[in-house]
Amino acid sequence: MPQMAPASWTSLMVFTFLCLSLAMVYIYSNSIEVKSASLSPLKSKHNIIWRW
Repeated sequence: MPQMAPASWTSLMVFTFLCLSLAMVYIYSNSIEVKSASLSPLKSKHNIIWRW
């Protein structure tokens, strides 16, 4: 059983890292959309089309 502990711990760390990176990318993209929308409405429309 002690041999299985490091593997599960590593997988848990990788899973947490992936979740954190996805959350950071999501927040970062939302902040970019908000900034571009406040700059000009045309850019926000282009961002929506580009995202889809």
